Amino acid sequence: MAMVDGATSMQAVDGGIVLEAGRGKVLEPGGFHVMLMGLRDTLAPGEEVDLSLVFSDGSTQDLVVPVKAFTEEEGHYHAPGTGDHDH
Repeated sequence: MAMVDGATSMQAVDGGIVLEAGRGKVLEPGGFHVMLMGLRDTLAPGEEVDLSLVFSDGSTQDLVVPVKAFTEEEGHYHAPGTGDHDH
């Protein structure tokens, strides 16, 4: 997240997400997550998308992931585990 014109804005992580050997990263709303941009078609919440994560060592991990509603405009895009995250 970065401040742009007084508002927070999501941005790509320079260099990608770094994973330590034998460890992982949690992908979740408000933290590290995958955002699909520049799509040709609209995706509806509840649909599923096939993704392939590609790692710097050339390995891949295939996933089927749910499409979730983008809720930042609704004023409740926040980090899980905070007092504001009660739904």
